[in-house]
Amino acid sequence: MIVLNVFYEFDKAGERERFLNALKKKGIVAASRNEAGNLKYDYYFAENSATEMLLVEHWTDAGALDAHGQTPHFKSIPAVKEKFNIKVHLDRYETK
Repeated sequence: MIVLNVFYEFDKAGERERFLNALKKKGIVAASRNEAGNLKYDYYFAENSATEMLLVEHWTDAGALDAHGQTPHFKSIPAVKEKFNIKVHLDRYETK
């Protein structure tokens, strides 16, 4: 299994909610959750910060994650991101 932790930090309060709503409006979240090989695709807000958000993704294998990266909805994410000032950090883990 492939686990991705995608850490987002926004420059001001309220932006993480706007960003997540924009992703949902474009259907990116639902489409990602419905992909073959997707086991988890969930966003979490930091308890002590109004500007931090975490996306946790679980994929069955590297092939499923690679296929996700080729989908039209994945490729549309940069157009959403460019409307926000976001710092992104990704941690990737592989389990057996």
